[in-house]
Amino acid sequence: MYFCKNIKKMSEVNYVLLGETKGSKLDKLFEVYAKSPEKARVLYYNDSNISSFSSSRLVVFERGDNFEICRKTKKFGISITNKMYSSEKTESSVIYKSGKFYYKYNKQFTQLTYSNLCLFAQAWNYSENSADSPSIKYILNKFSWIRFIIENHRLHSIAFNTFTRYKLYNLNDALRHIFKAPLPAVKTYLATPAFQNIGNRELLKNFNETKKNLINIENLSAEMCNHPFFFDTLKMAKMLSKKINCSWSIKRLISEHDKWSHEVADILAEFEELAYLNISKVYLDFAEFANLVPLKTNYELLKEGSIQHHCVGTYSDSVNRGGCCIFHIKGFTLELRFGSKWDFKTGESLPPQLYISQFRGLRNINAPEELMSSIQERVDKFNEMGLTEYIKPKEIDCFADVEGPFVDFY
Repeated sequence: MYFCKNIKKMSEVNYVLLGETKGSKLDKLFEVYAKSPEKARVLYYNDSNISSFSSSRLVVFERGDNFEICRKTKKFGISITNKMYSSEKTESSVIYKSGKFYYKYNKQFTQLTYSNLCLFAQAWNYSENSADSPSIKYILNKFSWIRFIIENHRLHSIAFNTFTRYKLYNLNDALRHIFKAPLPAVKTYLATPAFQNIGNRELLKNFNETKKNLINIENLSAEMCNHPFFFDTLKMAKMLSKKINCSWSIKRLISEHDKWSHEVADILAEFEELAYLNISKVYLDFAEFANLVPLKTNYELLKEGSIQHHCVGTYSDSVNRGGCCIFHIKGFTLELRFGSKWDFKTGESLPPQLYISQFRGLRNINAPEELMSSIQERVDKFNEMGLTEYIKPKEIDCFADVEGPFVDFY
């Protein structure tokens, strides 16, 4: 009797080597080991840097249309019996399977974004220009549409699967989908100088919150969005459950700003209890250095806002979070901030520093040039003293801004 078996033939797996590196002392270890394993063991244990005796491979395993780019590290050693041994580990990988993109790192899966693709590429060659990485070149060769994502940093934290799922293969379609708003309004918002130094996830969250208090958003103009009253008015609109009409003139925006600031100040003055503000050390140190006195209580902020007819009275939370510090100087309100500013000339983010965010008087008129220059000079001198102690290290979260299920490659 004969039995028939249906055998499903597995598609062939192709192996492609994209790059290979060796530790600085690995070849010497092999050479010495071939002559004397005992001496090789001494050489091995004399170097505490284990990477000196390891090798790495950047390889691709292809099966049909699917592929996995792996960063593999092979470590060598000498045992107590003078035998050479090795073990290889996949450190991270970029996966494409069944039309979807994934990133695997430390046994965790997430959807692939350009941001974590860059992390993968930089882990291999530590190149400042990730686009030169062989792994990114390999992917671009297969999916040329990814290039428009690379060229627009606001898309770097969006999962590749989002682009394929909704067929977003150009910038305009992607912006409309991601921000859920008319394209002209989105581009106006993205071009606003206040947002050039804000991370992608924070920007999207900010935009979604902003939309709730805007009507006729398709008419949002750069003139309104860049006006110094716009975001103050937007903040008060949220507090008072009101909306800004993007069709308003600037004169109408200013009028509503003044009216709402009085309304907010009256409510806060009626119900807030006196509280001392938690002013960050960097601002206190500057105040001592520059011989200035910051506003130290919520009541002082409310009084300042009432006198100047602006909304600084609502800044207590921002001061307590370390976002800013407020001073009253010769009839004008100074807001200082500490952090990274955007350099519009170079298009790059500057190192964290103390800077003047606003310096305005009655109804937000600008402080006189002479007074502004005097304060700016003190700020510059303070920055020159060194700000390392005030800078907090940031952790890179390569699993942020993604959605959807995680799957194994095979």
